[in-house]
Amino acid sequence: MRRSTIMGLLLLLPAGCAAPAVPASQRAVTAIELEYVSRFLTPVMAYSLLPLCPQPGNAACRDPATAAALNDRQKRLHDTIVALRNFSDASPAADATTLIAKARRELNAAEALVPAQTLAPR
Repeated sequence: MRRSTIMGLLLLLPAGCAAPAVPASQRAVTAIELEYVSRFLTPVMAYSLLPLCPQPGNAACRDPATAAALNDRQKRLHDTIVALRNFSDASPAADATTLIAKARRELNAAEALVPAQTLAPR
C-alpha cells in the first residue's frame, strides 16, 4: 500500500512541475522584445560609441542630429513595447493583434533610421 502511494505521487510530480502554457500574445511580445534588442538597440548602441563627426580620413563617425533622432525613436519604441507587454500581461487571453502589428511597424520604421555602419579602410 505504502509503495503504491509513493509511486502514485511520483507519477503526479512531473505533471505538477510542467511549465504553464504561455499565451500566443505573450510569446509574440517576447519575440518583439528580442527583435528590438537585436535589430534596433544593439546597432544604435554601436552607433553611439562612434566618435562625433567629422573625423579625419573618412573614419566612421556619428552625427549628433542622427544620434538624437535615434535616441528619441528608442524611447518611443520602448514605451510602445512596455505598453504592449503590460496589456499582454494584464489580459493574456485578449486579442493583441492590432497592438502587435503596430509595434512591428514601429520597429521596422525605427530599424530603417539606423545608419549603415561602414568603417573606412585603415
